[in-house]
Amino acid sequence: MWDNTIYNIFAEIYLFFEKIDSVRKNLLYDDYNFVKLKKKFENIELLDLKNELKRISVKENPSKIELQYLLEVLLVIDYNLAEKINNNNINLTKPLNTVHLDKIKLFPKYNNYIEKRSGTNNIFSSRFKNLFPIIFNQSNQYNIINHYIDNYEDNDELVVATIPMSNIINDKSEKYLYSLKRALDDGANVIFSSEYSGSTDLDSKIYDTIINYHNLYFMFTPSHESNGANITKIFYKENNLIKTCEYKKHFPYTEKGKVVEDILYENPIFHLFHVKGIGMFCLVICKDFFSTKTEDFINQTQLDGIFVMAMTNTYSQFSSKSSMYVMHKRIVLLCNDCSKCIKNDLKSPIFYCYYVKKNGMEKNENSSCIEIKCNYKCTQEYCYFLLNLKNDNKKIVLKDFEHKVG
Repeated sequence: MWDNTIYNIFAEIYLFFEKIDSVRKNLLYDDYNFVKLKKKFENIELLDLKNELKRISVKENPSKIELQYLLEVLLVIDYNLAEKINNNNINLTKPLNTVHLDKIKLFPKYNNYIEKRSGTNNIFSSRFKNLFPIIFNQSNQYNIINHYIDNYEDNDELVVATIPMSNIINDKSEKYLYSLKRALDDGANVIFSSEYSGSTDLDSKIYDTIINYHNLYFMFTPSHESNGANITKIFYKENNLIKTCEYKKHFPYTEKGKVVEDILYENPIFHLFHVKGIGMFCLVICKDFFSTKTEDFINQTQLDGIFVMAMTNTYSQFSSKSSMYVMHKRIVLLCNDCSKCIKNDLKSPIFYCYYVKKNGMEKNENSSCIEIKCNYKCTQEYCYFLLNLKNDNKKIVLKDFEHKVG
């Protein structure tokens, strides 16, 4: 019973609901009796389901009872998917559905109990705990690669380290690698750095450094130019093995309407990291942060944290965009290139973290920001930032922060 047919039916019903007024959809959900979800999926006959969907979908104004029936089908499929995810009885590397892929893609997710967010372009999608649908149109197409981090120790905290670098310092690998090792010794689960400050050789040295650390979930190496692309290498943990893939910046940097970054445009491929018991996170490279496709991806997946790898002196633009995401209970971390901060007379920080205060919800006065500016001491042996992020069942909160320098 649990094959693509079930998810194809989910996709068709969900697309049908896309035509219905959002207020009406949410009222249907609020009126639903969730005791019904204790029933087994086998109680819904597949043939009856197909016939009912076909009958209801052609009606101009379906009744409340008919819509509640279809909503129940969506909720029951979602409810029963949890067991499949937890028992690894599902292919997590591609969309669950095989039809209408130009309009909708269904992906599984860990149920991390983060509350639904307002301000997204589809609150209805947040009603589902174990899968998330992504809706596409002709002008807004992109791909998603999901990475599922099992979090075997069931930690409710995530330790994130950022390591700023300078692309004007020739021999910077030794300082970076020492900072990396110290961050790993401090228990870092996630690590990222600044833009255009890495190299292929440094990537190899990074791999040799991290291979024996079991606390690392995933990391992004400092990005560098390679074959017409601005790339970072991703190292991530899967079945206790370190695997690797590349992530490319999607859009060339433009200044006053002129393209000033020599990289090739490609259809975006976003990497989404699901950390069990914590939340969902992604990385974006510099000005991709402002892309409409990036915004659509962030809102539709309703992810919890955004890591920004940058080399910029236009800090105010990043600050404004970050504030918008924090209003919807997300946390935003940016790691900047040291040289850009110095050239801009220290107006731009080498690091910032926008977050929601522990008791805050969705208003500006409940958000906060940590900004650290460069102190010119690039001869130091190490420099990195360490943050403890915690899932408080409503949002990701910042528990601890420390600037490690020496």
